[in-house]
Amino acid sequence: MYFVGLTPNFPRLGSMMRARLLFLVFLVALLATNLVFGKTFNVDTVEEFRSALTEAKSNKEDDTINVAAGTYNITSTLTYSTNNGDNGHKLTIQGAGADKTVLVGNGSRQILDIDTIGPNGDDSGGDVTIKGMTFKDGNSYYPLLGGGIYVRGSSINITIKECTFSGNSAGCHGGGVYARSYSGTVTITNNTFSGNSASYGGGVYAVLYHDLATLNIYNNIFFDNTGNAGGNDADDLYVDSGDIFGSTVNLYNNDFSGNADFDTGQSEDLYITLTDNYHHANNIQQDPLFVDPENGDYHLKAGSPCIEAGNPNAPGPPDTDFEGNPRIAGIAPDIGADEYIGVIILTQPEWEKKGQNIHLYITDQEGDPIDVPEEI
Repeated sequence: MYFVGLTPNFPRLGSMMRARLLFLVFLVALLATNLVFGKTFNVDTVEEFRSALTEAKSNKEDDTINVAAGTYNITSTLTYSTNNGDNGHKLTIQGAGADKTVLVGNGSRQILDIDTIGPNGDDSGGDVTIKGMTFKDGNSYYPLLGGGIYVRGSSINITIKECTFSGNSAGCHGGGVYARSYSGTVTITNNTFSGNSASYGGGVYAVLYHDLATLNIYNNIFFDNTGNAGGNDADDLYVDSGDIFGSTVNLYNNDFSGNADFDTGQSEDLYITLTDNYHHANNIQQDPLFVDPENGDYHLKAGSPCIEAGNPNAPGPPDTDFEGNPRIAGIAPDIGADEYIGVIILTQPEWEKKGQNIHLYITDQEGDPIDVPEEI
């Protein structure tokens, strides 16, 4: 809506009426120019990241923080706390990709803390999305929740996707992620959780209060996570699902460490407190065969049991994998964050011309060379 150069002409109206109409036109224009469209921050240092979070929690806008590729050493927790009772705003934090944007807690700091509940009111409408980053070696010794990410709200929707969580720990709940929503939707999709630990929920600890929330766990790999409490301490995923019957829990196309009972939902690797509204299909528990997890390469090797093991008809399947590749490359989606592509032609091909043949040397996903001749 534009009002530049607008000069209404009301020849038959009195001067008082014309003045009022002009004032109304001015007021509408002023309101239109002050609509909240959100602010975008582009950051490439920890200090800029922290500053963006500080401004975002007070500017009353829907904010997006783009974190550039790089390794960020987190020496004190990155925090976002907004609870002034204005019903909240959306916050999106996105990296350049899980293999490119890496946040490191060095075993001494919780990495990211997001809280929209507090004594001054509840920003219940503020949705939170975190995507395309690695959270590594975070440690929550206080408040003992969420070594990689701690996020909570009332009716907010929480989305965590296309991320890698490795080597994070918490003294109590949620080594990789602690997520709480009273009546919103928590969606965790296209992530890899490996080598995280806590007393309960080594990979993820989710809290859904009052049987009103929804938890969607789609296309994740949980492998080699640890719950330290013993028994059904949920090495990979613990869900406190509600009060009477349990909130809705959807578990599709995931790979767990090896001791998950998907039918009951109550076992050593997977524990859901109330299961009346628990739904699941096409989950497996086998070694996913990562390419090089010790050096942060969580692509699938050829022969991985995750390849084409997913259900294309599962609810809410992601359209792409964690790198943006089409989600179904074969006859069915792969389980986990990575959609296996047998040949990658973007890894520094070397050309060699021999007579009338051109030989293109490319590598597969494990880095093994493939010689593809093409007649010209």
